Amino acid sequence: MRFRSLIGLSNWTLYLVALVAVVWLVACGGTDDPGCVFGKVESCPCIGGGQGVQVCMENHTWGACDCGEENPDGGVDGDVEADADAGADADAGPDGDLPPGSCDGPEVCQTPMACVGGGCVAPVSDLQDYVTAASARCTAWVWTIQLPAFFPGDDRCCFDFDGNGVPDDAYGSVLELMGTMQGGTWSPEDMLQDSIRSFSQLLVLDWVVLPQTGDGDVRISVFTGAPNADGSAGTADPDQWKSGLGTAFLDPAAFGTHGARWQVNQAQVVDHVVAGAGGPLRLWLPGLFGDGLQPTDLYDVRLQVTLPADPPGCRGAFSEDTLVVVDGGGDYVAGGMMLGGLIRFEDAMSSLDGALRTCACAGVDPDQPVVVWEVTSERLTAICNEANFPGDGSACTELDDPICVSAQERCNYMNILPQLFDVDLDGDGVDEAMSVGLRLGFSGVALGGLMN
Repeated sequence: MRFRSLIGLSNWTLYLVALVAVVWLVACGGTDDPGCVFGKVESCPCIGGGQGVQVCMENHTWGACDCGEENPDGGVDGDVEADADAGADADAGPDGDLPPGSCDGPEVCQTPMACVGGGCVAPVSDLQDYVTAASARCTAWVWTIQLPAFFPGDDRCCFDFDGNGVPDDAYGSVLELMGTMQGGTWSPEDMLQDSIRSFSQLLVLDWVVLPQTGDGDVRISVFTGAPNADGSAGTADPDQWKSGLGTAFLDPAAFGTHGARWQVNQAQVVDHVVAGAGGPLRLWLPGLFGDGLQPTDLYDVRLQVTLPADPPGCRGAFSEDTLVVVDGGGDYVAGGMMLGGLIRFEDAMSSLDGALRTCACAGVDPDQPVVVWEVTSERLTAICNEANFPGDGSACTELDDPICVSAQERCNYMNILPQLFDVDLDGDGVDEAMSVGLRLGFSGVALGGLMN
């Protein structure tokens, strides 16, 4: 495909070309080719969160992870580039022996406990009491959310959701190709980082359970918040916050009946490496079908993060970020937490339908569906309800939602969208979820209380 010949096409037309290209890559197996170099050695995660080593074999696929006693540190203390790749082919889901208090359904927990993020959690009756207790624990602020698909080189991140030995990130592949097709004028990474540096997306990690030394169970709650009690950013400086000088106020809306709405409660730390699962988790991420960031729910959340061996203070305050040296330039810092999850097809279609229902300029009735979709044991389907789309969007302007201007084009290619999903959730042979791989960096933060 010759990208230069695409200059001058509309953004959405370019996006459609990108979708076709991604579908072609998936169909031809391009996204499943690990492409490792024969003889290369990398770190890999072991059951329980430890680290081992793996070697690239002659067929350019990774061999089994060696977690033997002869390599107890698994290369974690090796060279910088090896550390950056550690766990790149990881499946950091919990093993068969779940930590005490773990659960896989509401019926497992005794009332009044509830199953949240994979763990039985006690109810929280007083939010201020919770914040007071959390202030005495380790808390951190997420200062970056990175899309590894945009890193220089061909490193893959982060977790193997389909069991083929290759990390899955269909979401990153779609965004990467969209950016390429638009000649670099559209940057989802910039959108993400701008949302964090402006504090419009402020995430706080509350290390509810974290051994200050040694190994043990780990529980993390994730809250949204703001630098000021009134919800504003005020004069908050993200660079000062990154150095650990920030104070965050938690949003009461981020609480459920049992603490944080988003929790990771099936995790353990072994040899300074936290690995585990939980969720769901909501982040504001670049939308698959429209401009800007969209609230995105990630399911089957998995994470892996290396903690400092000798931290100056709280063990989970600062991530161990890695400077990756790239041949020929383009060095970058990779966030110390690998985070993976799945976007459900139904959620993606519901988001698209909700956006298109705002297109009154195209004659859309907001009380009627625009996108009609179905998930069966045989296939995914998605079509536009032409009865609720009398106009072609030509009457819409940039003053309307940008999605409305190209609404008809989106409908013309609606049948392509199901083919972008790459993970089978229930084993019926139909891929009804899209894999996501992210890297996060975090710094210590104080808690000032609750937002008003």
